[in-house]
Amino acid sequence: MNLPMLATVTGSLSITEQQATEAITLPELVSVGQDGAGDSLKLDTLSRLALVSAPKLGSGPGNIAMNRCGQARDPVQSPLTLAFTTLRSIGGSFDLNELPSLKKLDGIPLLASVGGALRMTSLSVLSAFESSLLQTVGGRIAIDRNDALTNVTLTGLSSASGISITQAPALTAILLLPLATLGNDQGYSLYCQSLPVLATVSAPNLVTSTGAIYIDMVGAELGPANETLLSFGALKTVGGLHVERTSRVVSLAGFSALTTINGYFYVATNSALTSLTMPSLTTVTDSLRVWSNEALSTVALPSFTSAGTGFSGSLGFDYLPALTSISVPKIERMPSTLFIFYVGDSPAISSPLALDFGSLVQVGESLEINDAPHLRDLSGFARVVAVGGTLMFDRDRELASAVLPQLASRRSAADRSERGARERVLSCARERRW
Repeated sequence: MNLPMLATVTGSLSITEQQATEAITLPELVSVGQDGAGDSLKLDTLSRLALVSAPKLGSGPGNIAMNRCGQARDPVQSPLTLAFTTLRSIGGSFDLNELPSLKKLDGIPLLASVGGALRMTSLSVLSAFESSLLQTVGGRIAIDRNDALTNVTLTGLSSASGISITQAPALTAILLLPLATLGNDQGYSLYCQSLPVLATVSAPNLVTSTGAIYIDMVGAELGPANETLLSFGALKTVGGLHVERTSRVVSLAGFSALTTINGYFYVATNSALTSLTMPSLTTVTDSLRVWSNEALSTVALPSFTSAGTGFSGSLGFDYLPALTSISVPKIERMPSTLFIFYVGDSPAISSPLALDFGSLVQVGESLEINDAPHLRDLSGFARVVAVGGTLMFDRDRELASAVLPQLASRRSAADRSERGARERVLSCARERRW
């Protein structure tokens, strides 16, 4: 389909379900409008498509979408080629979906801004998403199910409402080098999941992330000599932090500047994590919970002073068989529950469990320490004067005395208000059901 003289389309340009179309060439097209749905250019279900060329089109006010094109092409012998060599801005969303013969994005070299979302889905032979000129994306960058993708390198990106990268079995690196702020898209700023060979996530200039950073199921196929490095050295504030089911994350040292988590902080089922030290962290407004990290030996939160209340109480540490120490020396009051269950119970551990909550005066709800076989004393709770709910020590076999010398008040079981959801969490943890 060659339209050699077409220069302007006041509405949208839509080409769909043309099974014989192999090329769309628009050598003089400089302007397109948009339709009622917000589309400027829509190409859909063109199974034999090998070329789309609009070399003079500098912008599109609405959405540009290419869906289900090139399925009948051989990606080696006749890959799909995009030639938008002067395209700099897209007012709406930019969608590339189910383009199994698209190997490269070098035909869109100047794209600097996308007003809506940027979505790249099921591009099975695309090997890289690299751009030094893309600066702003008004919506979410969503990259999903791209089997050959090895790296995402955006060295010009300054802002986006969020970034989601999922189900990329060959992806080794995510580099977001100049990015300073991330917005909040459906609760998340950065969402990385099912990336089995991921070795690096780096956003060294990111200072503020209004949504949560979520890292899940990464590094499962990396060898034991490799690590997954999380590098967020400038990050101060985040809307939540969740690191779960990683295989080669050894520490969270890449969050050393983080001071405030406006949400939950969950660290769970990270098989190689040996140390959790957050030197600058002062505040978590929801629950802080660390659980099921089989190699974790130390937890250190030297600056932590303000805990929140969430589904898992204020602070929880459970199923940590290699744990030898928890240090949270500056916090004075917890509004909800503090629980420590099944810690340091590995047969390989014989050293005493050291707990340092040296400034803690008041626990708003329960304080429970169960199945901590090498806890020998409660000197780390020497200043506790009040516990608002249950005070429990159970199956701590080396604990000689369960005395808190300063304890002045403990709400009786009859007077205590039940906290249903949090009590269920504690019940599951006690019975090893979580």
